[in-house]
Amino acid sequence: MPSSDSVLEKDLSTRKMPNGIRLLFIVFLLFNFFWIYIYYIANRLTEAQIAAMPEQGRALYLDIPEWVMIAGGIGLVSSVIGLTLVLFGKRTGIWFLLITLIGVLLRDGWFIYDGRVWELIPKQSLILSSISVVIFIMQFLIALYASNKKWLK
Repeated sequence: MPSSDSVLEKDLSTRKMPNGIRLLFIVFLLFNFFWIYIYYIANRLTEAQIAAMPEQGRALYLDIPEWVMIAGGIGLVSSVIGLTLVLFGKRTGIWFLLITLIGVLLRDGWFIYDGRVWELIPKQSLILSSISVVIFIMQFLIALYASNKKWLK
């Protein structure tokens, strides 16, 4: 009959997050840093760069409400915070990842609602944006999975 100490050790060892999942969260974190860089560039265009845009693109860029950009920015920053907390094994990171999901869906939802994005943005950019939404959903769901497995405290 196994001793209670070995059962306890086995139980504690199964509560550690597997390295593969941890590596996935690190990749998600790097992905978020890429999107923060893109967000920073998109919000720091000079007057000359804006003037050089095609007329329809410039109109879309100038018509983006501030709340859309703020929602996207809050989503990205909260994603980095959430992923960092999850990597440290903290369950509170899930809440930050939920905020991320809401912010990104609000941002992309406005672009879909506006409708001009379909005509102005190259299909490759739309594909990248769609993939990013899927990745934000995945990181939230995998963090929930990790919490259910008791890998997060």
